[in-house]
Amino acid sequence: MIRAALWVGALCVLGLAVPGTEVDFYRISYEQQRFFGLLDWLTLAMEVGAGFGSTYGEDERLPFFKNFFAGGINSVRGYSTNSLGPRDENNDPTGGNARAVGSAQLLAPPPIEGADSVRFGVFVDGGQVYDTTDEAVDFTDLRYSAGVSLSWLSPLGPLTMSLARPLNEEPGDETQFFQFTFGSIF
Repeated sequence: MIRAALWVGALCVLGLAVPGTEVDFYRISYEQQRFFGLLDWLTLAMEVGAGFGSTYGEDERLPFFKNFFAGGINSVRGYSTNSLGPRDENNDPTGGNARAVGSAQLLAPPPIEGADSVRFGVFVDGGQVYDTTDEAVDFTDLRYSAGVSLSWLSPLGPLTMSLARPLNEEPGDETQFFQFTFGSIF
């Protein structure tokens, strides 16, 4: 049995520093999730996210604490948290003023009676962070990963685990095969 979209969620955020403050900047980000019921027991979950920020006035770069980051269980699984994108002279991730991420995941309950709060998933993620003050966005730099996930809505909050392998790892990328998160991000 094929069904139409179950749920659609979108979030667009615009941040703007008031002119005359120490650093004049703006940031805009967009995130959308869609869930499609394919069969009674199978759901396709898709997510996309994009963000861009820049300065106006004399400053050339966003404040470091306003940079975008990607990598980890909440963006591109299989890569270490916040590890994608530009790096400093010590090879530490610095984030950037632009970000693109996306994910496609097939979700299914386990074949066990009474396990309604558990979902298994098979996914493909992709994304990258860019610093457009130094170079143009090049989508051939996107990093991809694939793997499996388990989500459980426990009595104490959601618990998510994933096993993921990068599909196009480059030298210097930080990878992480097993990742988990407990609770929600607000």
